[in-house]
Amino acid sequence: MELSALSQILLDAAVDPRQWATALSALARYGNAKGAALLPIEGRLPSRVLISPELEGAFNAYFSEQWQLRDERERALPKMRRTGISTDQDFVTDEQLKRSDYYNAYLARHDINWSACLDVRSGSDEWALIVERGNRFGHFELGEQERLLQLLPAVKQAVALSQHLAYANVIGVADAFDLIGGACILVNRFGKVFRANKSAELYFGNGLTLTGSELSCLLPTETAALRRLVLSLCMKTDETLLRVPRSMVVHRAHGRPFILQAIRLSGMVSEVFSPAHVLMFIVDPFADRGAARADELRSIFGLTQAEAQLLLKLKNDVSLAVAAEQSGITYETARTHLKRIMQKTQTTRQAEVLSIVQRMSGGLVG
Repeated sequence: MELSALSQILLDAAVDPRQWATALSALARYGNAKGAALLPIEGRLPSRVLISPELEGAFNAYFSEQWQLRDERERALPKMRRTGISTDQDFVTDEQLKRSDYYNAYLARHDINWSACLDVRSGSDEWALIVERGNRFGHFELGEQERLLQLLPAVKQAVALSQHLAYANVIGVADAFDLIGGACILVNRFGKVFRANKSAELYFGNGLTLTGSELSCLLPTETAALRRLVLSLCMKTDETLLRVPRSMVVHRAHGRPFILQAIRLSGMVSEVFSPAHVLMFIVDPFADRGAARADELRSIFGLTQAEAQLLLKLKNDVSLAVAAEQSGITYETARTHLKRIMQKTQTTRQAEVLSIVQRMSGGLVG
């Protein structure tokens, strides 16, 4: 494959994160390898690793068997950072290979015991692009390493564009909440506040305190509960559980308490590049916000009139079939509307869509 063609494939993946698996497979073919992966140097979780399909079994074992906690290839990082690339033979001897559980019990079992690690940096973030192959082709010779290094500008360009689009996406979420008077706080994968919208700032000093990037509550017990909540969303990987909003009560020195809810941002954008990992939103049961209206839904999410009306009917705890009947449309048409609503609101389940409408109305979720 020509370098120019691969560069275009990488740019396509930057625009549409679903294409990263295809791009990494193409990259592996370019390097005469089995597969390729892009993973962050810090904050490594299954949801934050992009892999080609050929490596799916290997990376499932990497996390399920906790090899990420004893990854001997981390010794490649110093040279990778100095020269842009590092291979296994740069930091491990033949004798060490014979004695290594990591190489024999894990890498060799998945036929990926030879690798080239390339340094991909963008801003303050750093990833390792790992090109993997087994004994069929052996370790990467010097000429092959030079060929891989030619990829770095295209990979870095694609990563930078992915970051930019992910950043714009999460900023759009915060701004959309502001339009409806909704208070939201975005938290990165390390549990630090990345952004709070103007509506959320009204609660700082009145129940919540933001010191640097650390969020705390008035009561120490609530601060501890908040940090456990954020940590569980940042570290645990059960996607079904993580999509369920989690709630806690936050007391104020003056005034009635409010509800702080949190949900992990899954499926909105590629989590590998998103600066936000968790969305926290404030529900104040005693604030008068009024109900979400169809024109608000249309304006904020770009829904059609029919889609907005259907969504408001679903909000009233009726089934999709009943909502279709009330709207005078077929069930299949209602299903089509719902699919489009989820695409426009960047959600993956009906419950997530309805939780957004509930928050717009100032109601409680879950």
